[in-house]
Amino acid sequence: MNKKDIRISRSDEDLTESIITSLRLFHEECALFDNGNLARFITLANHLRRILHNTNHCKSDVEHLCKIAERKTTALIFLDTAIPYNTSCLNGNCRLTTTYQYAQVTAQNGNLTGLAQIPHCLHPNPNKHLKTSLIPFEHWWSKNEIINSQDKSLCFTRKELVTHIADTDGGAHHDNGLIKKYYTITREQKLSNMDTSFLINNKQFPKSETQMAIRQIAHECLISLKQNFPILLKDV
Repeated sequence: MNKKDIRISRSDEDLTESIITSLRLFHEECALFDNGNLARFITLANHLRRILHNTNHCKSDVEHLCKIAERKTTALIFLDTAIPYNTSCLNGNCRLTTTYQYAQVTAQNGNLTGLAQIPHCLHPNPNKHLKTSLIPFEHWWSKNEIINSQDKSLCFTRKELVTHIADTDGGAHHDNGLIKKYYTITREQKLSNMDTSFLINNKQFPKSETQMAIRQIAHECLISLKQNFPILLKDV
């Protein structure tokens, strides 16, 4: 795109309809992930980046919606489903996943049971174990750490996790090198000592807690957008 290209301003209606279409696709990607297409976490990260992240050159969907609705981003309240940090996990833990006791049947080993970490929204009884809160958008996005560790250099906010995936690890680009702390939690060590590869209804669930965290962020994001813009997004 040439910087000298002439730009034609879009109407609020045109921009809103485009955002609604993208959010419908976002919702469909969540369903595909839930049905076992785990690679969709990369697409989810791309959607989250577009919806939530401002850059020097591009406004986020949230910024556009605020302008159309004549609201300030500082007035937005987002759903926070992060659980308290479990300091007993030496490698750290993801606050957007929950422990799930599963049972599966395999041809080789018969009946298997164990514990795994899954997104809160995919737990069979999500409201039974979860205490949610509403917090300011900016704190939710860029200040609230959802991956905690005794090693403070391995902590992540939602913004950090989403933009690392979308910008460097298969979203918009495949970078030759990854930031050390992101490489560590995605390649070198698990965030817990539990098995995170398991089946529910014959669907393989993620081996990576970071993938599951992206799914939970997507869940929080969709609910929060509809709560903050109920009229504009009534058809999503």
